[in-house]
Amino acid sequence: VFTSWSVTCIVLEAAMLFTICLAVGIGFWIGDGKALLPTISDTWTVPPASYISRFFIGLGCLFFQVVNFAIYHANTKNRPTASCCSADKTNKCLLVSSVVAIFALSWVGSICDSAKDTCRGNNNVHLAFAYSFF
Repeated sequence: VFTSWSVTCIVLEAAMLFTICLAVGIGFWIGDGKALLPTISDTWTVPPASYISRFFIGLGCLFFQVVNFAIYHANTKNRPTASCCSADKTNKCLLVSSVVAIFALSWVGSICDSAKDTCRGNNNVHLAFAYSFF
């Protein structure tokens, strides 16, 4: 028991130390003005790639919604009426939350976060839908 407890403590301390070192390293990297990685919203921003990505993100979200409704239907299809209470409410709640989240994701993919001519977006709308998605 003592051995497994000490191994667990060592692993947790190493994970905390790694996280602290990573955060400090990223802080120094960004503090020097270097971009760590491009954001998702900053990729595919040059036309025609921006319009192609917007189309396929919308199409992917549409197919994702179809799959969500199929999963909901499969989960509620042959359920006995006696088990109506919490499982049905949970399934309906999950369906509604997934519909709202994927709708917001489709708008995040369609609205760029920059007002440049290559993007023609609105950062406020983009962020509002991004927060709604997450």
